[in-house]
Amino acid sequence: MEVLFKDTITDSNYALNGFAKLPLLPADALDELMTLFNQFCKQLTHADGQVYYSMFSNSVAKNIELSNKLKLLLHEYLRAVFNDVQVFAPMFLAKQPGHESLSLHQDWSYVHENKTPIATLWIPLSDTNEQNGALQIISGSHLWLHNYRSGNLPSARIPISHTTQPQTTTLTTVMGEAVLFHPALLHGSHPNNTVYPRVVAAMIIMPAKVYPLYFHQINPNKLYCFKMNETSFFDEIGSLSKGNAPKHIQEFEAFDYHHDIIKPEDLINKSKVLS
Repeated sequence: MEVLFKDTITDSNYALNGFAKLPLLPADALDELMTLFNQFCKQLTHADGQVYYSMFSNSVAKNIELSNKLKLLLHEYLRAVFNDVQVFAPMFLAKQPGHESLSLHQDWSYVHENKTPIATLWIPLSDTNEQNGALQIISGSHLWLHNYRSGNLPSARIPISHTTQPQTTTLTTVMGEAVLFHPALLHGSHPNNTVYPRVVAAMIIMPAKVYPLYFHQINPNKLYCFKMNETSFFDEIGSLSKGNAPKHIQEFEAFDYHHDIIKPEDLINKSKVLS
């Protein structure tokens, strides 16, 4: 398996725990990110009432324009941390004031995770803490399951409560720090009890020579894998997120697969055993 991080200790800890936190950006780069956020994110609305995603609110052309600008801005900083990688689907997220805690969940699969290293890069534009929506994670939980996730391959969502709270770790950050976490890691976030949105630049990091993939189950025992690029992803994300099959994304391979629906209590019991 390829190695994402230049620092071998960071890479080893990430493989074991499923996350890493590190200093990444100076103040002037954060200012530039905020300028881009204000330019591309005019109205912070999203249908689920929880977190705003710029990719759902902008046109494909705007999403590609923002992606190019974010990649250009972050290039030298990412090169200092990672080996030969690509940035896929960068966007802004915003958790509005008053939004409640986000349930523990897994993100979509974008590679064969047993073969290819991958990380979500999460760059807050301000300090994050328990008051404004800091991340909560269950360390090591990316190793518990071997499931694929997508718009039609659901993963359990576990409300953060007195039952799950003892198993979680809160990842507070100061300005300039970034969090990297594996898409299979169970993660959520605290409520935002402040008067300001918690703004984050987020993107997928994967080896440069790997195709981003989309996984879709058409029958109960067969999983289809599709090659994506950013244009096709942004073009179809609205439809894919509703569980529809890809229309313009190139089919790559198919293989036998049974998707088990994991119950929240199964993961809660697993965390208790391993904690």
